Amino acid sequence: MTLGGHLPRAFLIFFPKNDDDPIELYNKGIDHLERGKFRESLKIFDKTLTIDPNLTPAWINKGGVLAKLGRHQDALEAYEKALTIDPINIDAWFNKGNAFNNLGQYDNAIKAFDKVLALAPTHSGAWNNRGSALIDLGKHQEALESIDAALSCNPNNDNAWANKGIILINLIRFQEAFEAIDSALKINSNNDVAWNTKGAILQKTGNYKEALEAYNKALTINPHYAVARRNKDLVTKLIRKR
Repeated sequence: MTLGGHLPRAFLIFFPKNDDDPIELYNKGIDHLERGKFRESLKIFDKTLTIDPNLTPAWINKGGVLAKLGRHQDALEAYEKALTIDPINIDAWFNKGNAFNNLGQYDNAIKAFDKVLALAPTHSGAWNNRGSALIDLGKHQEALESIDAALSCNPNNDNAWANKGIILINLIRFQEAFEAIDSALKINSNNDVAWNTKGAILQKTGNYKEALEAYNKALTINPHYAVARRNKDLVTKLIRKR
């Protein structure tokens, strides 16, 4: 007699899925989100929150889906709803800061990231994204301090290295910028921002053909990267004039 194999049909008991269980629905929404099915995921999170409007992770992930769909104001409102339920939720504050960054409200973004850092001082992502907001405000020295803090918390944060490169370009410190970008790409060779920034350094130092290669690499990774596309067009014109 052998053991194992499939049970005879008569011994199998099937339990119907409970579409009114908010946790089961939430997990289904996460599954759709992870597979890139954003609209389906949004519908499921909405249904989840109809059943349990106090499920904080559902509000946060709803915000994440809305951000993926480019609906940053709606995402912000979802994060704010999460914070009315759990005022010290670090993920909600962090994503709220990201929403403000995406909306161009950089001062508000910094305030949100400062709240994250009051709760979690070694949050590398918050230090980095705070630095991004400061870059957009033209406060490059303050941005550099924030990015250095991010790298102190996590030396393998490739996005922080890429941002450091951007800051150093603006401070006309090209060699240091190049070193920062090389650090980013050693950690993650698919960092499109790092490739675009490398192209910018090469372009500013007169290495137009190498810059074009870097922009092409950025666009291979992210074909919708508008800044890299503009930079590529510009350097292509510069090459033709030579």
